[in-house]
Amino acid sequence: MAILAALGLGSMTAWSAWQMRSLLLGSHQRTLDDVGGRFTHDFSVALAQGSGLDTAAVTAIQAAVQTASTKNILLWVENPQMELVASSVVASADAIQLQDLRTHVNFSSKSHLVPMGEPSRYLVVCGVALENQQQTVGNLYLAYDVSSQHQAYTTYLRHLMMASLLLLGLLTGAIAHCVRQVTQPLKAISDTASKLSATDLSPITLDQSPEEIAGLIEAFNAMLLRLSEAWEKQRQFINDASHELRTPLTVVDGYLQSILRRKDNLNLLQQEALGTAAEETQRTIHMVEEMLEIARADSGQLVFDLKPIVLYPLLQKTLQTIQARHLRSLILRDPPGPIIVLADPKYLQQALVHLLENAIQYSDPSEAICISLAEQFDHVSITVQDTGIGIDPKHLNHIFERFYRADPARHRQGGTGLGLTIAKAWVEGMGGTIAVQSQVNQGSTFTISLQNYNFSKNHDDQHSCC
Repeated sequence: MAILAALGLGSMTAWSAWQMRSLLLGSHQRTLDDVGGRFTHDFSVALAQGSGLDTAAVTAIQAAVQTASTKNILLWVENPQMELVASSVVASADAIQLQDLRTHVNFSSKSHLVPMGEPSRYLVVCGVALENQQQTVGNLYLAYDVSSQHQAYTTYLRHLMMASLLLLGLLTGAIAHCVRQVTQPLKAISDTASKLSATDLSPITLDQSPEEIAGLIEAFNAMLLRLSEAWEKQRQFINDASHELRTPLTVVDGYLQSILRRKDNLNLLQQEALGTAAEETQRTIHMVEEMLEIARADSGQLVFDLKPIVLYPLLQKTLQTIQARHLRSLILRDPPGPIIVLADPKYLQQALVHLLENAIQYSDPSEAICISLAEQFDHVSITVQDTGIGIDPKHLNHIFERFYRADPARHRQGGTGLGLTIAKAWVEGMGGTIAVQSQVNQGSTFTISLQNYNFSKNHDDQHSCC
C-alpha cells in the first residue's frame, strides 16, 4: 500500500514538473516564433532596398536586430559563409559565442532549452533560415534568456519534491498506523493460537478492534469455547472410565493371581497364557492408576507438600530402587556440596522414576545412565542423560503430551505413554520446569529445574532485615 502511494505521489510530482516545464517552454517558444517572423519580414525589406548584403542592407539588418532585441531576447545573423553580420548588443556584451549556438540549434526542429555559459544560465534557442527569392542568404539565431524563470522553476521543483517526501512520510506513517491497528488483533490471535494448550484455552479480549477483526475474534473465541468443552468432556470421560475400570480390573487380577498360585494343576501352555494375561492386567491397572493421577492433577485435587529436601540422599534411594528392578548401570555424580530444594519428596521421587524408566526403556542395556546435580543461583538442576535412540526434533514439542509416541520404534518399547506427562505435571505442580534436549541415535537429556532453597532462604532473610 505504501509502495502504491509512493508511486501515485511520485507520478503526480513528475506530471506537475513536466507541466511547469511545458508551460515555461511553450510561452517562450511562441515569443521567439513571433520575433523570428517579424525579423524575417524586416530582413526581406532590407534586402529589397539594396543589392544583396551590401553596407546599406547590413545597416538596416543591424537596426532590425536591435529593434527586436530586448534584455532577454537575443539575435544573431550570419551570412552563407557563416560570418556574423549583426547581433544584439546584449549578446555581444555577454560574450555568447555564435559557434556555441550552432551546436545547439537545429533549423528543422522547434526551440528548446539549453544550458550555456555560466552554470546558472539557461537559454531557449531556435534558428530560422533567411531566404531571398527562394535562396538561403543567411541564418538567424534567436535565444531567450530564461535563467531567472528556470531558477524559479528549479526552486519550485525542489519545494515540490520536499513537500512530496513530507507528504509521503506522513502518508506512510498513517498507513502504518492503520495497518498496525488491523494487524495488532491478528497478532494477538496468532500469539494465543501458538500458546494454546489443554490447560489454557482462555478467550481473547481486546479493548478496540476493527469490526471485521472483532467478528474474527468472536469466531475464534467460540472455537476456543468448543475446544474447552470438548477437552472437559474428554477429561471427565477418562476420569470416569478410569474409576469404573479399576475395580473390575483389580478383581480380574485377583482371580488370575489366585489361579497362578495353584498352577501345578495347569499344563505349561495354560500357565504361559495365564501369566501373559496377569501381566497385561497389571499393566492395564498401572495405566488406569496413572490416568487417575493425571485426572486428579487436571482437576486441582493434588496438594503438594513443599519442604526443604537434601537432594543427594533422595536420588541415591531412587536409584537403588530402579537398579534393583532393572539391573542397569546408573551413575550418580557427586555434587560439590549439599544441595537443597523446595519440593514434595513423594512426587519428586515419582517424577524421577518416570524419567529413569524412560531412559532405561529407550537405551541399550549395556550403556550407563548418568544423573547429575547442579546449583545455579536461584534454581537447582537435576539432569538424567542417556545414550539411547534419541528423539527426532519434530517430536520434541509433543513428547510430554499424554499417550504420545515419537515414532514406531518407540511404540515397540511398551509402556503406557503417560510417564513423561506425569513427570511434567508433578514437576510443574512443585513450581519447577522440565526440559529435554535430544539427538537421534545419540541420546536424550532431561533436565528438572526446582527452586533453590538456599537462595530462597537468603533472599527472605535479606528482606526481613530491611
